[in-house]
Amino acid sequence: AGIETPADLAGDGVRIVAAGDAVPITTYAAQLVDNLASESGYPRDFPARYAANVASKEDNVSAIVTKVALGEGDAGIVYVTDAKGSSDVATIEVPDAANVLATYGGVVLKGSSDPEQARAFVAWLAGRQGQDVLGELGFLPPGP
Repeated sequence: AGIETPADLAGDGVRIVAAGDAVPITTYAAQLVDNLASESGYPRDFPARYAANVASKEDNVSAIVTKVALGEGDAGIVYVTDAKGSSDVATIEVPDAANVLATYGGVVLKGSSDPEQARAFVAWLAGRQGQDVLGELGFLPPGP
């Protein structure tokens, strides 16, 4: 099945590779599917139609990407950074209003065995070089 827009995830015969309930992407995917149902051009029963197309549930995001790359499924909802890490899968745009952003924090643990090194790493990560590397991997710059 050809997937060209997120709406296609609810199409007949689409095989979606999803993650298991304990995998964090599952929460983000559920939010995204619910958000899409509110978008113009999406059926109100989009979440139910999407759920009916889930062909397998995997242990992690890498397994989703791999199964789609191998043709064992037509699509999966994953972090853009994981999708960009594979030349064997294509990405599709998600409407900005429906998109769900995952956020990450970087901190130095109080019990760190090398707090100076940890602080240096967090500073590098937040600095231009670290942000350039993260940007190349598909991460967005830090928000306000």
